[in-house]
This record gives sequence, structure tokens and C-alpha cells, in this order.
Amino acid sequence: EFGMVGLFLFWLIVKDVFVKFRQFCSDKMLCVLFASITAFFIVSFGQPVFHVARVAIPAVALLALFYSRHETLTNQRLST
Repeated sequence: EFGMVGLFLFWLIVKDVFVKFRQFCSDKMLCVLFASITAFFIVSFGQPVFHVARVAIPAVALLALFYSRHETLTNQRLST
């Protein structure tokens, strides 16, 4: 829907989530969030309509929880 720019931005988000997951893949909460995001991305390939609020809100919430947990783990690592 957004052409090559949208596909590129989508790819950047997927890559960033994967890189951040690899840093703390032993954390169970991060694993659950990563699995949820992966399932959401797989489903979105069949119906990529993120402009619909009922589809976009869970994606934003999952990504916010994922990034929040990653930041918490990073801060715990730095403080020790």
C-alpha cells in the first residue's frame, strides 16, 4: 500500500526487533513478545492493512511492550 518506502520501513522494524531479540533471547517475557510479534507479522502478510485501527493498535501495543522490556533488560545489564 505504501510502495517501496513502506516495505523498506517495515523491513527496518522487523530487522530491529530481531536484532534486539537476539541480545536477550534467554528472557522468557521477551520470547513471548517476540513470538507474538512474529505471529502478527506473518498474519499481516495476508492482509497488510495497518491503517485500520483494529489491526494497528495491537501491533503498536506489542512493539511498545517489546521495546520497553528490551530497554529494562538493557538498563539492568548496565547497572550491574
